[in-house]
Amino acid sequence: MATSDERGKVVNTLRDFLEYYEKLFPDDVVTIKTPVSLEYETTAYYNALKERNPVIRFTNIKGYPDFDLVTNILGSYRRMAFALRCNETELEGKWTELMRGDTEPDVIRKRRGYTLIQDNQVNLFALPVPKHYKQDGSKTGYGHYITSGLAITRNPDDSSVINLSFNRIQLIGETKYAFDAGSHGHMWKYLQKCRKKGERMQVTVVIGAHPLFYMLAASFIENEYRKACSFLKSSLVEGWLNDIPLPTGFEIALEAEVLLDESFDEGPFSEYTGYMGRDSTRNVAHVKSIILKKSPIYYDIQPSNSSEHVSLFSFPRNVAITTTISEFLPQGPVYRIIWPPSASHYLSLCYITDPEPGLAKQLGLAVLGLDPLFAKLCFVNQGAVDLTLENVLVNLARNGLEENPLIVDNVYCIKSNPTVDRNGTSSKIIIVTEGDNPEYTKTVEPDMVTLRTRYAKMVFSRKRVTGAKVNVILGKDVSLENTDEVAWSIATRVRPDKDIHLTQEGLVFEADKRVGEVPVIPPSVKRRIASTVTPRKPRWPQ
Repeated sequence: MATSDERGKVVNTLRDFLEYYEKLFPDDVVTIKTPVSLEYETTAYYNALKERNPVIRFTNIKGYPDFDLVTNILGSYRRMAFALRCNETELEGKWTELMRGDTEPDVIRKRRGYTLIQDNQVNLFALPVPKHYKQDGSKTGYGHYITSGLAITRNPDDSSVINLSFNRIQLIGETKYAFDAGSHGHMWKYLQKCRKKGERMQVTVVIGAHPLFYMLAASFIENEYRKACSFLKSSLVEGWLNDIPLPTGFEIALEAEVLLDESFDEGPFSEYTGYMGRDSTRNVAHVKSIILKKSPIYYDIQPSNSSEHVSLFSFPRNVAITTTISEFLPQGPVYRIIWPPSASHYLSLCYITDPEPGLAKQLGLAVLGLDPLFAKLCFVNQGAVDLTLENVLVNLARNGLEENPLIVDNVYCIKSNPTVDRNGTSSKIIIVTEGDNPEYTKTVEPDMVTLRTRYAKMVFSRKRVTGAKVNVILGKDVSLENTDEVAWSIATRVRPDKDIHLTQEGLVFEADKRVGEVPVIPPSVKRRIASTVTPRKPRWPQ
């Protein structure tokens, strides 16, 4: 286990971060040295190792001998904490402190160690961009997506304001990519301003920078460089063809301009919900240059509802919610909230110690109110408990049915929610339970998993089961034994006002309906890669 002094070592680049992290935590980094294809295989390796959840580094990419590829860097809070030079218990406080930082970064011209490729030498297909899932890009056949592109832009109305954001980037030609600018984010607003002015917008895409830049880009703020440089104490590097500075020690950069008079219907793409997303802003950019570090490391963020994808965009939101709750809810009780990454941020598990009457429900209301886009199902346990789905549901079966769940109908939410109405609303629910860590036995049968205490039982099953205080009904595509899959199914397939029923026997969750297209890896690839991997569990919490 790394000491505080070891964690506190300053590293300013992705390359240094990886080297130092592997030195301190060698069991949490898996290096794949056998030849790997970019057609689904990197994602197949991630899925085969998902339970263990390590950083994965590929050093032998077929057709790309000069590149390494790394994925799942920020797939755990422990690695996020390492990026902030602290441990997990200090992470929220360290992030809150960092968000108060405001330092004008130095921009230098020192560019040694890079190769500039421009004009007719630019070829995006020379980069090791994976195809992650079979349906990605199926509208047009262009299925290779850059998922870790930090899109860096200047505010057209105030060039001193620089923004970092994420785009999904689909390669559609040697010098062109299509991208989704998100909905109503800073880059989207900048694009609208440029359209009104009739000006092309410069954008530089960085692939492979210190992980802190990625965490900040997911924070929905502006001027992220001012916060990053106050923490890393590092400079920025001038751009080559664009008037946009880049993080020191970056691995790969694409200097581009958005073509405001062109559009391309990219997609679908495997989104954070665990389903295929079909919406797109249909933007197109022309790449003027590719800048490469020697022996570059290509950073890839696994799409769909991977731990890295969901944790990265939700972590800053989670800190803001928990900080606000601790400030405004009554002092005295201890509040604890987690969002299981597998549940796409739609499901939260909470506890409150020694609550006054009604305070547990108030905590649930606060979570729903502070997270209006994503929060849908909120479980609040009265009493400290290990916040696992099984513990919460067993406590619900034991003594949580006396008070009816609180369902709020027709509430605003993000339109990518699979249970959303056409008008952009869904229902949301607060369920209050009580008790400490429950003791229960677990019985596994072909179509049913039973968790039984002395006085009650809860069941995961394929159809309704009599005698169960809590019955979660799941589709055949979901493993009844895999609590990550169960949490995902409850979070994405249950609309509370229609799919949760309080009967005379107990509470029934109907989580078995299909609500979207699930991304798939070709079965032959999945089986072949899985046969080569031993998915050891980590020896420490993730």
